[in-house]
Formats: sequence, C-alpha cells, structure tokens
Amino acid sequence: MDLSPKRWVNRRIQGVSTPGDVKSSSKSHINSDFEFLFTRSIEFRQETIYFIIVDRFFDGDSTNNDGPNPQLYDRNKEKWGLYWGGDLQGIIDQLDYLKKMGVTAIWMTPLFEQIEE
Repeated sequence: MDLSPKRWVNRRIQGVSTPGDVKSSSKSHINSDFEFLFTRSIEFRQETIYFIIVDRFFDGDSTNNDGPNPQLYDRNKEKWGLYWGGDLQGIIDQLDYLKKMGVTAIWMTPLFEQIEE
C-alpha cells in the first residue's frame, strides 16, 4: 500500500503568474484567497480530524428548526429518524471548542436540501 503524501487537487501556477491567475487542466478560475489550497501538498495524516454529523452536532440557529414541516423536528432529541436542529451556524459557534480540543480539520456530512413531502 502506498502511503506517500498525495495532492488531492492538481493545480499549477505558472512562474510569472500573479495572484488569482491559476492555470488548471479543468480550465476553472480559482479565487486568489483560496489559492493556497491548490498550491501546497495537503497531508491529512498530520491533522486531528473531527467528524461532524451536522444535524446532531449543535443548534446555532433555532429559528430554522421547524422548517416547512414541524412534525419532522424532535425538540427532545430522542427520535433518530427526525431532525434535531444542528446547523452550520452551530458548527461556527463551536469552532473555539473544537480548537481547544486540538482539532485541526473538520469532516462534515454532506448538506442537502430536504424534500419534506
């Protein structure tokens, strides 16, 4: 098994490039604020990764809990098949908590718009 560091995204910056002038085989344009994500090797074996199930982690905005169908929300957080209210604001609100635990990377469950019919 090959455990050598890998680049997750293959991007190249030309020697005379200016910030934001990133060339890619996919012909996409990358905002220069995020250029560092594509120009350095990312070694996740050195990170402390915390896996978050967004709906179960922390409720940062209780105004969105009921959604279009309040019957699908469990205020008591006992019924596993219903929503519990965790959201992206909850993750943002808890970043200091995660940092104090030594977390250096977050892996979140995918976010989807729910069909509640």
